[in-house]
Amino acid sequence: MKIPDNIVAAVNALLAPYGERFTPGLTHAVSKSGYTNWGGAVKYTGLSKSTLQRAIKAGELKPPHKMTESKNGTALFEFSELDRYIRSH
Repeated sequence: MKIPDNIVAAVNALLAPYGERFTPGLTHAVSKSGYTNWGGAVKYTGLSKSTLQRAIKAGELKPPHKMTESKNGTALFEFSELDRYIRSH
C-alpha cells in the first residue's frame, strides 16, 4: 500500500525538529552524514543498482560523489538527491 504524499509530508514536518525523517518502505536507519554508498542507495530506494545507473545515465538522478580518483573508489549518494528522485517517480 502506497502512503499518500501528503501524509508523508505531514509526518516529516513533525519529525524535522528532531533531525529525523520518514521514508515509506525504509527498514533501516538513515545515516546522519546525509550520504550513502551504492548498497545503501539500493536499500534506501528499493531500486536495483541497474535502475539507479539508468536514471543517472538519463540525467534523472545526480551521479554519486566520487571520493577517490580510482575506478573502484567509493562513491556516495546524497540522501536528499535520492529522496528527490523517488518523489519524482
